[in-house]
Amino acid sequence: MLTGVRTTFRRSFSNLPSSTPGKGVFKQAEYNAILRCLHPDAQPSVEQKDEAFRLVHEKRLVLLSAKEETKPTTYPPLPTAEELLKRRK
Repeated sequence: MLTGVRTTFRRSFSNLPSSTPGKGVFKQAEYNAILRCLHPDAQPSVEQKDEAFRLVHEKRLVLLSAKEETKPTTYPPLPTAEELLKRRK
């Protein structure tokens, strides 16, 4: 039974892209940095969140389906300090 589960598991993930055959998308340290931010008991710092976001964002072309259109994401401009202070009041 376990052999059948392994075979099914391998088949279901065999079509996933990788950056280089035989190598993973992330290095172990990069993977661990992402997991530290995603763990439900974790309270990651802003720096840790920034690092995890950067790692995933850099690998987006490998992680996303080639069939989907990958447009660069545009974000609205950040508010100025004055605008933020006005919102507080």
